[in-house]
Amino acid sequence: MKPLSDTAASLIFINGIPLKDTKPVTLKANDRIIFGTASCFLFRNQDKAKEASIQDTPEDPITNEFAMKEKLDNSNKAEAAQKEAERIKMEEETAKKLADLNSKMDAERKAQEAERAKMQAEFEAKMKALNAEI
Repeated sequence: MKPLSDTAASLIFINGIPLKDTKPVTLKANDRIIFGTASCFLFRNQDKAKEASIQDTPEDPITNEFAMKEKLDNSNKAEAAQKEAERIKMEEETAKKLADLNSKMDAERKAQEAERAKMQAEFEAKMKALNAEI
């Protein structure tokens, strides 16, 4: 049997979480498996039903809507985490650019102050020379 590609694996969800790779996964009782965008299955194992993280009872059944909402919630969390990571990265890049710009401005300011001091010294020397001639 040919293994799934990574792209195909990303379209398979177990309990709302996308598969990250093609490694085998051991299913537990009441795991929700979604293939693509709409094919939802409930893995039943009556021998280990008590060990399930979510119980499937007649009063509170695990439905297709529950599995799809679980997938959407996990997707939203992942998207929010990705946006937060991007925001932090942008803030770090902005802070680095600002620090670089500040250091460049400080270097330019020091160079200008040195040039001004040199011109001031030359001016004062010329003034002394002119005063000495008078």
